[in-house]
Amino acid sequence: MMKNKRVWLTGAHGLLGTAIQEVARSQYPELELLPTTRETLNYSSEEEVAQFVTNQQPDIVVNCIAFTNVDMAESQYSEALLANTSIPLALANTLGKIPLIHISTDHIFGGDRTPRKECYKEEDIPMPSNRYALTKLIGEYAVQYHKRNAYILRTSWLYGPAKWRHKSFYKSILSNAQAGKALRVVTDEVSTPTSVFTLAEVILEIASQRHGHLPFGTYHVADIGQVSRHTFASKIVELLPPETLVTVGKCTQADWALPAFRPHFSALSTEKIAHFYPTLIRPWEERLQEIYNYDIQGITDEVQ
Repeated sequence: MMKNKRVWLTGAHGLLGTAIQEVARSQYPELELLPTTRETLNYSSEEEVAQFVTNQQPDIVVNCIAFTNVDMAESQYSEALLANTSIPLALANTLGKIPLIHISTDHIFGGDRTPRKECYKEEDIPMPSNRYALTKLIGEYAVQYHKRNAYILRTSWLYGPAKWRHKSFYKSILSNAQAGKALRVVTDEVSTPTSVFTLAEVILEIASQRHGHLPFGTYHVADIGQVSRHTFASKIVELLPPETLVTVGKCTQADWALPAFRPHFSALSTEKIAHFYPTLIRPWEERLQEIYNYDIQGITDEVQ
């Protein structure tokens, strides 16, 4: 009898970690997840990481730990650096022959603020748009330099079910619209909303190797299509019952004066990953409807 592949899942209580557990439970019975959190393991300690690896013998590691609050990273840079750079470095230094899947962001692009309409490819030169993006980019470099058998998956505007406890743009727009609140959403941020289930499914395909081994390297994993935050918000509101009368007003980043600048354009080209997993990379509108259906069908609230 073939033994199950053991997948060490760090940051298991976050949005992506929750989605990975949900999808694995229903679609990947051959994978045995080893979920941990920062409360159960000190990831920045190479000694503790090494001891965990020795004890649990994972076949692959998925790193879902991240400091994702873009504005707070401007003032809490050291905390962001710990989660986004130091911990990936500790993992890369310790895992040896065990492959690592590490998650990064579209925010590593767009810092030059020049007009652009062409999706960023994996080979394009990064230009971090804020301090959060800088910590994520340094984390990429740490993984690339110290670990040849790694996957770096960049994603954009990740969101998940509103019924889960995790914050997201989708959840905020949905809850405010349901409460009848008027909305003002920026028009000068363009990228691709990405369902957390898209990223989770790609990760689990990589881990399971059901369709063969994916070459190590950097990949962009996002849904298909480019939209502004305003258009995305408008589409979310359109999902609600007709009696929900909510106005989605327009504004710009300058109107909000937030601590961190967001890239005006950071859509990612997904041709590379779609070559290997064509059925998983779908239009963002389809994935949004899927998430909304999940929310209204009364499915179990969240993974414990």
